[in-house]
Amino acid sequence: MRNTPNEGMVTSPVQRLMGRRTQSVLPAMPAVLKPSKIPISEHSKLQWKQHQAAQHLCTRSQLPPLKPGDHVRMQPIDGRKEWRPATVTKALPFNNYEVWDGNRSFTRARIFLRKKPSPEPAVPTNNHQLLGTTPAVPVPLRTRPARANQHTEGYDGIDDEPAPSTVPA
Repeated sequence: MRNTPNEGMVTSPVQRLMGRRTQSVLPAMPAVLKPSKIPISEHSKLQWKQHQAAQHLCTRSQLPPLKPGDHVRMQPIDGRKEWRPATVTKALPFNNYEVWDGNRSFTRARIFLRKKPSPEPAVPTNNHQLLGTTPAVPVPLRTRPARANQHTEGYDGIDDEPAPSTVPA
């Protein structure tokens, strides 16, 4: 810790921590080394609080608001690792939300809720799905032909030597 006062402050960090100056090689009166209350003006307290508030507002991330009916994941509070799915039922003041997880209703701050993407409807892949009819002949699924594994081709698994290469030279 330093005995040197900070810029803009009357006291040093060690004076604010211990309530007195620390001993140094510089001569000082014994009364200075005794503990005493350090007067901190109301103005400097207010200035410090405003500085901290401004820093907090600059560095925090703004999360988009949630609407009732949104599907979210709720951060666990009981020491578990799994985030539980829930649904927003009501928006409350001060960026809080009431959510329902299927069993109970919880009140959570926005930072403990993550919005889940809503499930998208299945996109029709053929005309029969668009029309809602069934085809007379089932539509075959496209499959790729099976490829031989190049690393195990020609290896019978009996001896420790690899099989001779079949690549033309």
